[in-house]
Amino acid sequence: MFITQLDKFPSHSLFLVREKFSSSNQKQQEALNFANFKNPTVTLMLGIFLGMFGADRFYIGSMGIGALKAFILFFIFVVLGIIDAAHIDGVMSDGAYDDALGISVLILVVYLIFVAVDIFLSFKACKEKNLQAFIEILEIYKR
Repeated sequence: MFITQLDKFPSHSLFLVREKFSSSNQKQQEALNFANFKNPTVTLMLGIFLGMFGADRFYIGSMGIGALKAFILFFIFVVLGIIDAAHIDGVMSDGAYDDALGISVLILVVYLIFVAVDIFLSFKACKEKNLQAFIEILEIYKR
């Protein structure tokens, strides 16, 4: 049963995982069969569709990076709202508005590039965390 979950681990560790599982005792095998390993495909889908909100990172347990992604997005939209409100109220000239909006859009584009790169990093991190959980389960149920 556990062997069907090999796609949830990094490819460089598949030999290790197979070897450790085949040499594990009954308690370890039962614990591994009931372990709830995170699905990297779900991580990938969350990253693609909700990655800018940090959902992919929250799913794999990286709360700090997930919160950072959500906070940065919130901050960008707050700044855009302030710039727009200042322009509507007449506090900001058209030239200053265009400059501020251009800088804000540039920051948003950089953020979106970061989110796109993080999709693949979170996919890899999901598999690494599964490997770490696998090793921890083997250590906990050693005897």
